[in-house]
Order: sequence, then structure tokens, then C-alpha cells
Amino acid sequence: MEWIDRKYIFLLSSKLPRFKAKSKSIFNFRCVFCEDSAKKVTKARGYLYPKKGSYRYHCHNCLTSLYFKNFLKKFDNGLYYQYLKESLQTTEKPESMKTDVEKFADKMKKPKFVKATVLNEMIKISSLPISHPAKKYIDGRKIPPRHHFRLYYAENFKELVNKFVPGKLSDDFVDGPRIVIPFIDENKILIGFQGRSLDPDSKMRYISIMLSEDSHKVWGLDSVDKESVVFLTEGPFDAMFLPNSIAAAGGNLTSTISLTGIPKRNIVVVYDNEPRNKHIMKQVKTAVEHGFKVVIWPDLLEYKDINQMILGGYSIEEIMTIINSNTFSGMEALLVLGQRKRCELDEGKRYVRSA
Repeated sequence: MEWIDRKYIFLLSSKLPRFKAKSKSIFNFRCVFCEDSAKKVTKARGYLYPKKGSYRYHCHNCLTSLYFKNFLKKFDNGLYYQYLKESLQTTEKPESMKTDVEKFADKMKKPKFVKATVLNEMIKISSLPISHPAKKYIDGRKIPPRHHFRLYYAENFKELVNKFVPGKLSDDFVDGPRIVIPFIDENKILIGFQGRSLDPDSKMRYISIMLSEDSHKVWGLDSVDKESVVFLTEGPFDAMFLPNSIAAAGGNLTSTISLTGIPKRNIVVVYDNEPRNKHIMKQVKTAVEHGFKVVIWPDLLEYKDINQMILGGYSIEEIMTIINSNTFSGMEALLVLGQRKRCELDEGKRYVRSA
């Protein structure tokens, strides 16, 4: 319960270095796990913030992400058991501590959330005739048929978006048909969607629309098994070819995914194969330094991403063999990254796909 979390945050605050309230509900301090920075004692990148009735902790340096209860358990075991005892004894916030607004809200009926209203205005790709441009595009990219019912088609994307999120897309945004990729969370609630233009000359091929500022641009949360190995790709189309996979559609992959509750030990980050892209390679190195397992693609692999590999003739089994053979972590990953930078092409390498 959020009010109990707040109570214990203040009880704990004297032990948290550089603790301060950023607002009425968000608290900031130096991370107690990575200590932020040995060189700059002013660095404070740990945050406690409310989410869905309780508080969560997140560090923007080491990417540690925990519910406050688990944060308290790791940091102050004695206070943790006191917290547990009080939580078990209290089922709701005491009436004397409630505001007038909270008392009024108690009298109201609980809202019923509409899970996918905007999707009701679209057509599933699986329902389109094979001659339809959107269907032909998806078939042309060889997206597995099992995902076609999860994809939609919007004839007038801008008009549809502005109907549900007024003013979201400006007047200069060129309307037109788009394939729509929904982002649905683990509670089966639509949190946003991505539109892929069918116009090959479009200046904005992809655009993501989030229905809540607190939601993360992650595809696949509705079907992923968080307790098994989870493959994280840069785009939803690539993820659709891999088992138990998700995609962070925009932003920093590891920073975004750290907020989803998936254990870091289960995640394998699959960046695009762009060894000459300094931004991508920096992200790979950062992911390794933050404790993630990463795929470091072989030097001789000529394709940019998984979808291109499929179009180039690779089977899913071959791709998974390459991924499993080239997944690294820790010092080994950093060594391989260094070797790949210096390595010259050698036709005898084992990564070459046989004809």
C-alpha cells in the first residue's frame, strides 16, 4: 500500500545518502547498490516513485529496479520485518489519514477499464484478403502467421489517433494507411501502439503512440514468460521470429526493460548487427557493464537484423544456433567486443552459413 511505503521511506530517509524529495511523491538519493559515482559525490540517480498503489525503486546508473518492499529487505532487514508486520495488520489506509478526496473516492464505484477500444476501430491483418497491400507487406516480410491476428491495419492513422488522443498528431503530420502493432501489458490492457507506414517514401516510417505517460514502449508483455529466457530485440518484427521474446520499441533497451519486472538474469539483449554504428556498439557495451547478457553477432554475418536474415534464407533454427553460440556476458563479452573490432575477415570462420 502506497501510504505505508511512504511512511517507511521517511523512516529510512536518514540512512539514504543525499536524500531529498523531488516532489510530493518522488524521492531521490544516491543509489545504495552502485553508490552512483566514486568521483562525484553529488551524483544521485536513485529514485523512489509511486506506481500502481505502491512504490518502486529505480537507479538510472546501475538500472536496479525493485518494489520498495524488496528494496527495504535488501537495505534494512530489521525495518523490513516491521514493515511486513504492519502491512499484514493493515488492509487499507486509516480513515483518519485519508484526505477528503480519498473519502469521496471510497464511495464511488471502481472503474471498469476498456482494454482495447482503439483496436476495435481497426482491422486485423489476419482478416484481410491476401491481395490487400497491408497483408502483402506482412507476407512479404515473412512475419509468422501466428502473429497476424496481433497486427492491425488503419486506413487513416492520423485521424484514428487524434480521435482517441486529441491533438496528438499535428496538422503537418501526413495521414495515410499504416500497419498497427499494439503494445499490451501483462494485464492484457492496451498501453499504446506503433504505426508502420506503407508508403516507402515516408519520412516517418514508424511512430509510437502511448496511451499513458507511465507506460513503457515494450511489445510482447502480454505473452512473455518472465521466469524463462527472454530475448529482447530492438523492434517488434524481429521479436516475432524468436521464442519468448519482447521488443523495446524506442529508447534505451536496457533502461526501458529494467522497469518491466523481468529478472535481469533471464534477459538476452539482441541488438541489430551494426558493428560500424558507434551508438549501437556503445549501447552493447553499456548493457554488458550493467550485467545483461548480449548477442555479439559474428563478423561475417552480412544481415542487419533478424528479419533480414529470414528474408536472406536463414531458418529460425539456424538463427537460434547463431544467437546461442554468440551470447556473452561480463568480461567475456567485453573481450569478444574488443576482438571483433580488430578481427579481419577470414573465410574459414565457423559463422559462415553453409549453402
